[in-house]
Amino acid sequence: MVTITVVSPATFAGVVPSIDLLKDYQVVSASSTAIDVAGGTITLQVTVQDQATADAIAADPKYTVVG
Repeated sequence: MVTITVVSPATFAGVVPSIDLLKDYQVVSASSTAIDVAGGTITLQVTVQDQATADAIAADPKYTVVG
């Protein structure tokens, strides 16, 4: 398992953000660490199965991996 911090675009309908990251990749677990409703982003601690998945997320221009 590999844990990374990802800033993801998100749309907010009510209190549940729609996060494409969870649909685009095999995410084992995710918890939000910061939410920017005005900016339309959510920062997540994301655990993925392997380093290859983490690298794929990092290479995806839609997401920003921090740290």
